[in-house]
Amino acid sequence: MCMSTPLTITAWQQIYDQLHPGQFRGEFTEILLDEIQVFREYTGLALRQSCLVWPNSFWFGHSGDPG
Repeated sequence: MCMSTPLTITAWQQIYDQLHPGQFRGEFTEILLDEIQVFREYTGLALRQSCLVWPNSFWFGHSGDPG
């Protein structure tokens, strides 16, 4: 399943592929500073995420335990 989500990060283009069946649940918090963008994203199911970020930018992410 491919979806666009209301959890969209400011100025990014995103596509999520849901890897397991079931209802999607997610939470998203974003902070924008002058040249820094920080966000925390939680999803209840495994996803494959494809992103196009700001021009000339660098991003990294890691998975974590929501608890």
